[in-house]
Amino acid sequence: MTSPTIDSSTTRKESERKALGALFAIIALLSLLDWAAVATPIAKDWRDLLPDNTSTAPTLLAVETSTNGGKPTPCPEVDGKFECAKNSWAYVGTRRGMNVSGTQQTCTWAHPLAKKALIIKHSPLALDDGEVLLLETALDDRAVSGRGGAVDVNVVVGEKKIARHTHRDKRGWQTLEITGPRDGALTLEVSAKNTGRRHFCYRLRAK
Repeated sequence: MTSPTIDSSTTRKESERKALGALFAIIALLSLLDWAAVATPIAKDWRDLLPDNTSTAPTLLAVETSTNGGKPTPCPEVDGKFECAKNSWAYVGTRRGMNVSGTQQTCTWAHPLAKKALIIKHSPLALDDGEVLLLETALDDRAVSGRGGAVDVNVVVGEKKIARHTHRDKRGWQTLEITGPRDGALTLEVSAKNTGRRHFCYRLRAK
């Protein structure tokens, strides 16, 4: 009976493949050990883990309406917007294509309601001393006549009212600076005596 012949080149290739596989396994193990050696950052607040000069604006969480300071009524969230009445414009949420000083802008639409205040709740502020959050408000250019009513915004942090911002019937952004230190949930109370054509929106950003 004839013994099978072993091709030496096949044996060599098989050895090379095994050696290469072992090398890759060693490299992977060393990389894993290197990663494990890096200390995990510890922070009381997730914002502390952000790189320096990274700004975060408070997130919109919920919206309610209130009549003359009465018991608030929640606005249900539908498709990413908080609907506060049956009218198509009576919502709080992202608005794209807002005309501000002749340019298209994206902001949070918050058309005031007749005889009601919009109570717009955001995630907590965490402003350190010297830090500034800007509240920028605007009316759509097409709604500005120079004779329209003002839109009032009460700014509440935690349980304390810290400012009242009045947006006049003019084109362009109007700004309120919220300065640190401030810590607590941010609430904006939007209202107007004259709500006709008050196509109002706002945005929050770090200065």
